Amino acid sequence: MTSNVLYRSQAAASDAFQTNLLPCYSAEYAQSQGGMVWGYSKVYNTVDAVYSTAHLAGTVIYDIGSMTLGLVLRPVTNLVYPVNPINGDRHFVGVPRNVEKVLGDYVFYPLASYGKRSTNELLPGTNERIADKVDNVLDRLKTSNQELLNPKSAWAKFDYRTKTVHSTQVNAFACPAGGMVVFDQIVKEIDAAVKSQTIKNTTIQFADGSTATVDLTGVKTEDVLAALMGHEMTHVASRHSMVRLFGGLIRSIVLSIGRVVFIGHLQLGDKEYQDLRRKSPSQLTDSEKQALADKESYYDTLNSVLEFFEEQVKKFEGLFSSRKNEYEADVTGTYFAHQAKFNPLGAIYLQEVLGQQRDDFSDWMHKNLEFWYTHPYGENRKRAIFSAIGEINPKSLKGRTTWKLEKNERYDAKRSGAGLAFAHNFSEKLLKN
Repeated sequence: MTSNVLYRSQAAASDAFQTNLLPCYSAEYAQSQGGMVWGYSKVYNTVDAVYSTAHLAGTVIYDIGSMTLGLVLRPVTNLVYPVNPINGDRHFVGVPRNVEKVLGDYVFYPLASYGKRSTNELLPGTNERIADKVDNVLDRLKTSNQELLNPKSAWAKFDYRTKTVHSTQVNAFACPAGGMVVFDQIVKEIDAAVKSQTIKNTTIQFADGSTATVDLTGVKTEDVLAALMGHEMTHVASRHSMVRLFGGLIRSIVLSIGRVVFIGHLQLGDKEYQDLRRKSPSQLTDSEKQALADKESYYDTLNSVLEFFEEQVKKFEGLFSSRKNEYEADVTGTYFAHQAKFNPLGAIYLQEVLGQQRDDFSDWMHKNLEFWYTHPYGENRKRAIFSAIGEINPKSLKGRTTWKLEKNERYDAKRSGAGLAFAHNFSEKLLKN
């Protein structure tokens, strides 16, 4: 039951955010064209389909192998190619949980937190330490989400803990096996926004021009911190760091082998080149020496060009995977917060706080060149979280959401649809709840 709600929220978020490589599918564009047309978003969807197909292929190979080799293969593949409890898909992690735990506890976390000074600063206007506030939220999240954070089948348990450090950066991050670092500035920014009531509502805009305005009054500091910590805990539970590390290694090996094999194939098929190479230097005439040098230069140049494209493929695949992981962490962090009895609207509030840290130029860059970034654009993240809350706890949005549909139109599947479809389905949920 727990997983079903989480998986439905992830599916709702995926359907709604509709991230595109370029902003040619802004609300204004969609309206001017009378709906979505073929374009750059198809590229993103194609990459997503290839990514999903790879997951499916891996699962099929695993299942066939398991049936073939039975008890021999299954324990091994469960260690390095396990099911991710957060989304139900198998993923290549590369190492067993106990190895990740050793690496995280004794290598990655000590290095990541080295030299960072723990803070004893109090939250403004209170006698509560910032670090204690973070730890209290973390404890509630751990207690309420053990089933996903440390599944019973996982014999190596991750130790979810945090070090709250003094810094002017508005940031937090997670390391493998449970170690997390929270900069006190992000806690102070959240607390200041809540106490000053500068953020009263937020507007979620869908690709078809429909909008949903959500009342955020009443959201507390701990609700927003729960979304923040839940986000980082998801990275740990999903083992994103190990997947990225070993996935990148495998991609590098495969692409490098492919490049070498391809160039080798071209060289073997080049009769003139092979004839020249079979001769000793003393047998070559001056013109043949020049011809051989030209051939070698050509293949060296081709190798360099392919190496460049290889790096770009790895880079863009890595960025694409990173953004998918961030969406997963946003949605699951919201779910974790709700399970711990925090207000899930804190996740949307967090995106508003983070949005205040960006200037107009950086915001424009992120919106228009999202494919260059490791994190999705903030407005897309809000849309995904809002849609996920519609599955996780629609009651938290009841009476707080005001919909505006373009020209008061009903849902029309021939248009971009995401906003109008969600508005229709969401309204039905609110009526039932």
